[in-house]
Amino acid sequence: MKRAKALTAILLTLSIAVTLLFSSTQQVFAATVFADGYETQDYSAWTDIIESSGSTMQISTTEMFAGDYAAECVMSSAWSTYAFAYYNVTVQNTLYHREYIRISALPPAGAQLDLFGIMDQQATGSHLGTLAIDNDGTDYRWIVKYYNSTVEDNLEYSTAVDLKADTWYYLEVMVKSGSGTGQVSAWIAENGTDIQAATPTINLANIVNDDCPIQIVFFGGYVAYGASYPVHIFSDAVVASTTWVGPVDITSPTVGAVTASGTTAGAQVSLSCSVNDNRGVDFVIPSWNNTGTWVNQTAIDASNSLSYSATFSSTWNNNNGSVVSVIFYANDTSNNWVASNKYNFTLAATEPTPTPTPPPTPTPTPEPTATPEPTATPEPTATPEPTATPTPAPAGLPTGALYAIAIIGVIFALAATAILIILRRSK
Repeated sequence: MKRAKALTAILLTLSIAVTLLFSSTQQVFAATVFADGYETQDYSAWTDIIESSGSTMQISTTEMFAGDYAAECVMSSAWSTYAFAYYNVTVQNTLYHREYIRISALPPAGAQLDLFGIMDQQATGSHLGTLAIDNDGTDYRWIVKYYNSTVEDNLEYSTAVDLKADTWYYLEVMVKSGSGTGQVSAWIAENGTDIQAATPTINLANIVNDDCPIQIVFFGGYVAYGASYPVHIFSDAVVASTTWVGPVDITSPTVGAVTASGTTAGAQVSLSCSVNDNRGVDFVIPSWNNTGTWVNQTAIDASNSLSYSATFSSTWNNNNGSVVSVIFYANDTSNNWVASNKYNFTLAATEPTPTPTPPPTPTPTPEPTATPEPTATPEPTATPEPTATPTPAPAGLPTGALYAIAIIGVIFALAATAILIILRRSK
């Protein structure tokens, strides 16, 4: 029995693991125009790379945000050195560019370090929206370099930040083209810190930048203002999109308690639970051991809902007193998995249907009998005067007796006649 349970658990784990294996670890959007996780171990997805003064573009196998590889820009100690990879996109009116960035050392006082951004053309182009780090000798601050009204390299600083080396940061920049309606925004957060599209870290509006078309995204390093600053810059999970990309979702859905509509053995049952996720629930898989073996049911499509109520309907087994365990698995749109707690339901026998006792028939209360009116006593009748008794007449024979006498007489007459005839013959 223990071996069977262990085998069941292994098969369940493998089933979920296979699903995870063949699911993408990168967010994929219909609006994506470029993406690279460097799993090709090179820059083949990019249009080209440019290197100068001993700085180089390499591939890292030691510092990765996701997967097995990441980009690595190695900056030399030469002043004003640079190296970067760039990609030519189809000209866009609005473009978002997200990367995860990690640096091996913070810039020295007086130095600025460009990291990545959006340009109108490579090498000699204008920075339409580029993210950099500045050290003014007292504080570290993020910088957005942008183009506005024919003026290049305008600088917008964030407030002072507690910047850390050897730490992954989510960075995203957006450039919108317009004549007085242009916009540049930046979202910056340490990995694992939530940030929303509606609350950018830096936001610039009413810009005139439509004379420089949006057509380049790039990653690399450039050390400005003459500082000698050898540093390694790592990049991963690159996406360029026409919509906000946001940080990689690492938060799994939350699954509420699993409830059952009933626990009668052999009866129909609906098992339900609520699932919530900050990006969207992709699907839910109910699992139970109703037959004695764990079985994953068909996945329920949650249609990317932020809050979803999952329901699975079936029939309990017929074993009175058996315990059935249930787990609901959930997956979000970023392929984060979670399993609910295990809920145990003890099945009970069917309750006998009680025979209804008919209610007693009420005895009607008899109507009271009316008391009869007393009958009037009749007036006494006058006693009649006595009538004189007549003298009785002699009583005659009854009619029947007269008939009998007559018949007897006839008989005697016939008998006498018969005797005379006999006597005459005898002579």
